[in-house]
Amino acid sequence: MKLNYSIKQDSVNIPIIFAIITIVAFLPFTSMIFALKNDAFTGYFPPKFFMSESIHSGYFPLWNPYINYGLPQYGDMSSGFWSPITWLISSTIGYNAYTFTLEEALYIFLAGIGMFRLTRSFKIDKRISILSGVCYMCSGYIVGHLQHFNWISGAAFLPWCIAVYLNLYTKVTWSTVVNAGIFFLLFISSAHPGIIIGGIYFFIFLAFALFYNQYRKHTSLSAALKKTVFVNGVILFILILFCIGPIIGYSEIMPFISRGSKLISSNSIGTATTLQSWISVLFPLVTTKNESFFFTDISLRNCYFGLLFLIFFITAIINKKTNWQKFLFLIVIFFLLIGLDGEIKNIFYTLLPLLGYVRLNGELRIYAILSAILIAAIELNKYAKSKSNFYEKVFYSIAGVLIFALIYTLFNAHENKLFLFRLHELTLNRSVLKEFINKLTFIDTLFIQSVIQLIALVWLYRLRRKVPTGAWINIGIAEIMLAALLNIPFTGVGKESVQHIQNLLDKSPKGIPPPPLQPTDKNETMSSLVTKQVGDWSFYNKQIGSVEEVPYPIRLNSSINFFKSEYLKKCNSQNFIFFPQPHPGDTIKIVSFTPNSIEIETLSGSEQVCIIKENFYPYWYCYINGKPAQIKVASATFISVQVNPGNNKILFKFQNNKIIFLVFWTLIIFLIGIAALLIIQKKRYKYE
Repeated sequence: MKLNYSIKQDSVNIPIIFAIITIVAFLPFTSMIFALKNDAFTGYFPPKFFMSESIHSGYFPLWNPYINYGLPQYGDMSSGFWSPITWLISSTIGYNAYTFTLEEALYIFLAGIGMFRLTRSFKIDKRISILSGVCYMCSGYIVGHLQHFNWISGAAFLPWCIAVYLNLYTKVTWSTVVNAGIFFLLFISSAHPGIIIGGIYFFIFLAFALFYNQYRKHTSLSAALKKTVFVNGVILFILILFCIGPIIGYSEIMPFISRGSKLISSNSIGTATTLQSWISVLFPLVTTKNESFFFTDISLRNCYFGLLFLIFFITAIINKKTNWQKFLFLIVIFFLLIGLDGEIKNIFYTLLPLLGYVRLNGELRIYAILSAILIAAIELNKYAKSKSNFYEKVFYSIAGVLIFALIYTLFNAHENKLFLFRLHELTLNRSVLKEFINKLTFIDTLFIQSVIQLIALVWLYRLRRKVPTGAWINIGIAEIMLAALLNIPFTGVGKESVQHIQNLLDKSPKGIPPPPLQPTDKNETMSSLVTKQVGDWSFYNKQIGSVEEVPYPIRLNSSINFFKSEYLKKCNSQNFIFFPQPHPGDTIKIVSFTPNSIEIETLSGSEQVCIIKENFYPYWYCYINGKPAQIKVASATFISVQVNPGNNKILFKFQNNKIIFLVFWTLIIFLIGIAALLIIQKKRYKYE
């Protein structure tokens, strides 16, 4: 397969098109009128905020002391620590509510262009490829997971990785090799671990498919095997060269965190995309209601990828398929099955390696949705050339389902008064508008979606005699953009504006000030309402510790044990640095404080144990009066050291030179790769 993609041809108009669509389709949050909800600011923003604050204060962000008594920043898979984009934002303008929101918008934009590029590699018409990109970036997965930052960033770079992987099979050149290194680094450093695990399976299947394709092409097993081994050897080399940093950083922390072991039981409610959730391929809006029917979290239900592509996906099921469509159908089935719950999930989690580490297997549906879009794009491209009439039967079938759904809503309208009769309550006030949306019922959403889909279907049917790559594409783009706009208020944004969130964040002290020597239960806190909007205030108050464990994706096992232990209550009444058994006249003074080091002076009349409320972790070192001292664990998790009577200067230092080297290695090789591509592209244009 030859990559049919011209950067020079598409470089001007395509980014502009996708930028406009990103702004319009995701207007509730790109306009900053509404802020991203739930996990976005409570789980994914805090580490980025700390990283930015640390760098701007002149410190390398190795250790984050503010989350549940500290954790290594480089091992936090929620922070995007290894991503060049994170470093670019952190070290320049810095992270705030606005830059965080714009970064997510950037990933959605890149997702659309990436899918456009991928479909172009299948020699698909440019306008159909644009529709493919829009359907991917506005799909139920993206819209449903706006609050899950590294799910969006992972989905953004996935189609780019597939495209460069396929490109390597066409021709191994400096350009294709560097491209692969850059995009696999961006994917691995940005994606949620579950998406990476799903990617391992996807690319293994893809390698086997390409091997089979090579075998048929060369009619020689040895030639096909040689090609497959060579290309995948290049890929492995690229991964090691570009991604060694995140690979080592993440693997180092695995033995120390709660998510470093496989699930004991896969029967956990709310983690799957249940079978009934797949009705969202026709009725995406209904997934925002009726919890008892879908039996999973609202973010995991939406599988929508556009009405026009649904029509041609169903058509592809019935029609004669290309080899790529056959392969992609198998991918859809596989990822649909492992995304389910119950006994099927138990079987897959038991038999297949790595799946036991995926906490929310519903996230793996991204591979099924991506594959379904490719199948439909190929089928629509075939129709654009052949003008087959078989698709009309699919139109009639979908129309029948929509009419039945509409009749059902009208028959049940007397029990749940339709929203049409409550429109007088609607005003332009942001809070009232959000409240009105939240009060919509399942019948309301089914009625709205049925009407929209019927209008779009009739419109498409009336244009069936015309070239589908014209008006059809515009209708398809408009329809899925509308679907995104309707779903975002439920799954993507909260009631408050970005400015409101920023006003809360502005209350955080600037930089990295020395924490006060005071008991944990005296630390500054905020109301539960603030906690719901930006996360626990211990992430921002620049004071160490919290009286109880704070919800956060990455948790050190020792910290978990401490919050469950008998030490908790007593330690909450102790200062950040303390002697467990102080005597009159004993003193402790903080000389200097950075995220990675604490220098103190102590005065005691007898031998003492000095405890600092920071989690013990390898790479903590201690020096007393300039000499190395042994660190011991106190109260299940804290670092401590034995000090002699009298005056002592004590330095606790978190130092991991290996990680510092790997960070610079990752950033430098990324920049070299970008520069190399620019030089290669400049030479290519010169000779063209």
